[in-house]
Amino acid sequence: MTRFWGFAVLILVGFLMFATPNIAMAHKMDSALSTINVSENGAVEITHRIFAHDIEHQFELSNIGMDYFETAAGQQQIETYLRQAFVFNDGQNQPIALSFVGAQIEGDLLYVYFEGQIAQTREFMIDSNILNLFSATQTNFVNLHFGEITKSIVFSGGQGETRITLAQ
Repeated sequence: MTRFWGFAVLILVGFLMFATPNIAMAHKMDSALSTINVSENGAVEITHRIFAHDIEHQFELSNIGMDYFETAAGQQQIETYLRQAFVFNDGQNQPIALSFVGAQIEGDLLYVYFEGQIAQTREFMIDSNILNLFSATQTNFVNLHFGEITKSIVFSGGQGETRITLAQ
């Protein structure tokens, strides 16, 4: 009888392994988060949070590893990529000058930082195509903060730029 129960438990464990998501294999959602902070004096800070595993595959770096993004070559590659994949323009659709601050790996996430300065404009054109070519199910979230105001935009499938206005 104990042999039967042992076999039954083995079957149940096997079923649960294949019937439930395996969290250890990968994260559950193809997504990136970009946070834009605009201060009263016009200082802009942008932080992109990207799953390092996804960006590693985007750049076909499986033989190198995600620590690559903390090297000078990796920093240059991620800067160039994000300048193409993420649009942050003023209301007249003119690019806002941003300086690359750097990138760092923290756990399974890659954080990439940019900063800049804007004049009095509080209207922006934003588009996020981060990893859209890597995953058809990619969804990118952008949070724009200005004082007490927070506006959020969700991008998927290369939908194009979205105009967003901040007023206080």
